[in-house]
Amino acid sequence: MKSNDEEENKKKRRKTIQHTYNGKLVEIYLKEKEKYAIIKYTPIHAEVQILRAINNNNPYIVQIYSTSNDCISFSPYFVMEKGICDLQHYIFEEQEVLTNFFTSMLDAIKFLHKMHIVHRDLAPQNIIVFEGNKFKLNDFGSAIKFDDEESFKFEHNFNYNSGYISPEIIALENTKFDWGLYSHMNVYKRADIWSLSKIFVEATLSFYNKKKISRCYIDPVFLKNVYDLTI
Repeated sequence: MKSNDEEENKKKRRKTIQHTYNGKLVEIYLKEKEKYAIIKYTPIHAEVQILRAINNNNPYIVQIYSTSNDCISFSPYFVMEKGICDLQHYIFEEQEVLTNFFTSMLDAIKFLHKMHIVHRDLAPQNIIVFEGNKFKLNDFGSAIKFDDEESFKFEHNFNYNSGYISPEIIALENTKFDWGLYSHMNVYKRADIWSLSKIFVEATLSFYNKKKISRCYIDPVFLKNVYDLTI
């Protein structure tokens, strides 16, 4: 059994969890909250600005405890809540939990799109699982916020998980594309929905395959929510 001193020393230590393409994740202990949290040091100033705009106003987006005071600083950072694992390492055991996952992510994306924010990097590793089978969207390193529908020029070199990027965005990256009457914002919103749909399909097939169920049932209310998001 560990002594109190050993436990206190463990809490004081900072543990680097992961180096990513857009920053470093470090685990810390927040004494005032009596829980572990994650500091993300990011070279992407816009990520901190977008998280400030979200301002913890959606329960299905990872909560931010604090951010660096100066977004123009050399190494901006933010402190966020720590989950159990990401969706890559989670196995759905119940239909109700699967449905809850779907509705949680739809709510998060609907919230972001109403704020004219597009995520652009939706993938299982960017969805965090918390106690009580709660799911929250994470990692806004590739996200952008539009001031209006045409205020952002297409960026050719943003990072994304290639298995979940929509075909039209890949095509736009590899060819010269005349946007014409297309809205930049709407193209990216639909790309978010495509990526989220692929995650939903994979999660559903994995669940039904594990349970050896041959016929898939999808709640019509859920389908209506998907439809409402796309129009």
